[in-house]
Amino acid sequence: MVKEQKSKEQELYDPFKDDCVMEYQEEAEQRWGNTEAYMQSMQRIQKMTKGEMEKMKESAELLVQNLARNMDKGIRDKEVQALIALHYKGIQFFYDCPLDMYRHLGKMYVDDMRFAVYYNNHRSGLAVFMRDSIVYFCDTRKSRT
Repeated sequence: MVKEQKSKEQELYDPFKDDCVMEYQEEAEQRWGNTEAYMQSMQRIQKMTKGEMEKMKESAELLVQNLARNMDKGIRDKEVQALIALHYKGIQFFYDCPLDMYRHLGKMYVDDMRFAVYYNNHRSGLAVFMRDSIVYFCDTRKSRT
């Protein structure tokens, strides 16, 4: 069971396709291991089959590609915001993510070079676009409540 858990945790980090997967895993556990979000995420991953995980990764990759293609429309564009809503829903699948936490996640896409490189490899400036689109998403949702 522990081996299977480690395998699923490793698969979670596959989008980075980096030799430092274990380092990312350890860092995540050190930083957030005692948080409700981390524990929820690990519990939810445990319930996923390898096929479900692969499908989710493919969907996430397509979402990032669509965001990259739509950057020129701007962060306020309805289609862009619909894609960000799908991104948020994807995050929510793993753990309950309040808007303030989601905003910080968007900031991390720029501040953490590993995320920035991942997004900017899809299209130059995508990391900043993601952050700004997430901020707009959060701002518009907060004003509705």
